[in-house]
Amino acid sequence: WSPVPGSIGYNVTSSVPGTQPTQTSYEVTGLTPGQSVTLQVEAIGSGICGNSSAQQTCIAQSCPTLSVTPTPVNDICLNASTAPFDLQATVTGGNGSGSLTWSGSGIVDAAAGTFDPSQAAIGANTITATYTQGNCTASNTLTINVLQTPTANISAQSPICAGDAASGAAFGGSWRIH
Repeated sequence: WSPVPGSIGYNVTSSVPGTQPTQTSYEVTGLTPGQSVTLQVEAIGSGICGNSSAQQTCIAQSCPTLSVTPTPVNDICLNASTAPFDLQATVTGGNGSGSLTWSGSGIVDAAAGTFDPSQAAIGANTITATYTQGNCTASNTLTINVLQTPTANISAQSPICAGDAASGAAFGGSWRIH
């Protein structure tokens, strides 16, 4: 649930035992399909307005076995001609009525799975593919390495006269010809 403005905490009552992993969530596990759980959340007020409560009944859904496998991507050398591209994944299980979304550094269109190397970090980028069918989800990650293309750099004195020594620098080092 969303935080309640002005509350200093929450009391949760459940028809089925569970845990409260965060201040604004409650988790019940081990349910069977069709089993219902009724939760009552009481927001404890800090002022004169007192407490507020709400109740919700949920019914456990039977989820099919789902898996999503992103297609690997070769390392990418970032340069001026590096273009965005759409990622691919294979989804197994379910009835195919779900949707695939993508997230992570460099994702510029979550629905299409468009990855733009120029928007990603240099180095390893962890991308998550998530398939959702009803209330059931499956996700998997993919690492895309974006490498900075090295820039060649060389300098030398000019002009060089025959018989004279010459020197210069290249790639952070130096050279000399006699």
